[in-house]
Amino acid sequence: MFTNNTIDLASLAMGEDFDVKRDCQLSYIGKIPSRLQRRFVPCREPHHISDAAKIPDIVGIATTEEYAHLVPANLGLLVAADPIAATLTLHEKLCDIDGFLWKHFDSRIHPTAKIHPRAVIADRDVEIGANVTVGPGTVIQERSIIGESCHLGVDVAVGVDALEIFQGTQPRRILRQAGGVFLERGVTVIAKCIIARATFGGFTQLGEGSILESLVHLAHDCRLGKNVTLVACCEVSGRCELGDGAYVGPNACIRNGVRVGIGATVTMGAVVTRDVPDHETVSGNFAVPHSKWLKFIKGL
Repeated sequence: MFTNNTIDLASLAMGEDFDVKRDCQLSYIGKIPSRLQRRFVPCREPHHISDAAKIPDIVGIATTEEYAHLVPANLGLLVAADPIAATLTLHEKLCDIDGFLWKHFDSRIHPTAKIHPRAVIADRDVEIGANVTVGPGTVIQERSIIGESCHLGVDVAVGVDALEIFQGTQPRRILRQAGGVFLERGVTVIAKCIIARATFGGFTQLGEGSILESLVHLAHDCRLGKNVTLVACCEVSGRCELGDGAYVGPNACIRNGVRVGIGATVTMGAVVTRDVPDHETVSGNFAVPHSKWLKFIKGL
């Protein structure tokens, strides 16, 4: 499980071509919108710095020499030509410290769980609760917690890597992933869905009683409330938050970082680029309140 250990920024950056102006204690590397305690983040623009300074969980900032003077004195400060590449380097160094981010354990499968012989379960860091069913072809990767009475059907992939590209490497490659996936009690995933792990730490989390139909992609660091429904072929991008009872229709697409409110509905094929209020229904490309969309269509 995640340890919430801390380390000095100066110790972590030792041996790298970075200038640590002010030290701090951090637990994770992340981004400004990440949901991680004691995180250290990159900021390439002045407005990024002002945004980060307002968030109590951010303990330090990496930025360029040009903007270093804008970082508040209470935050750690690292100066680098490329702040994003610098923080990704530090993240992978955290991953290399055995037991720092995560305490490993042999995978645990409750005796009442029913695992199809053609399912693949990682040998470590997987926990499967009571009365879980796992269907043929399903793969559950490390750092995945499956709560009791969950059902994972055919060819479901749990804990795949997110599309986080390590900037500045040649050839290009995917960043090492440190997060996991947590399915609360009674989650159902029908078939051929992909659930990506959180990138820097913590979990992509599916709330109790949520249902994913077929061919759904749920990206890194998303959080679903209770009884959320995702219908076939919808795409939910990274760091989205869906409130209790939210419904996303077939072939809908939700932009990264968007919040879909409690009881809200995203109709089929909608492209959602901004937050949806509680109990609102949105339609269209780009999605607007359903009543406005109907008025527009009637006007045509």
